[in-house]
Amino acid sequence: MNDDQGVRIQEILQRAKVAHGAWAVYSGGEDDDWAGFYAAFIVDMSPIAEALGESPGQDQTVIALRALTRAYQDAASTDAWPKWYAQRFADALEQAGRA
Repeated sequence: MNDDQGVRIQEILQRAKVAHGAWAVYSGGEDDDWAGFYAAFIVDMSPIAEALGESPGQDQTVIALRALTRAYQDAASTDAWPKWYAQRFADALEQAGRA
């Protein structure tokens, strides 16, 4: 992944975070299906296909996001999650496509 691709993916993840935060205010807070919300936003409402060169499936994106969340928690990274995820997003999608 090149730096431009990583920055574009990070921006998409940041926009999804903002949209989810706004949605959470209206829905009462907790969202057990947060990965579904993010995946729908990423696949349907963002330029992810341009950033990756192809459009991932929604199920594949959910699997990738959940795997990234586990890995991020295990890594105890001090990077903001959108930056950390962006650096690994394409690989996580590839692995999710094989799951």
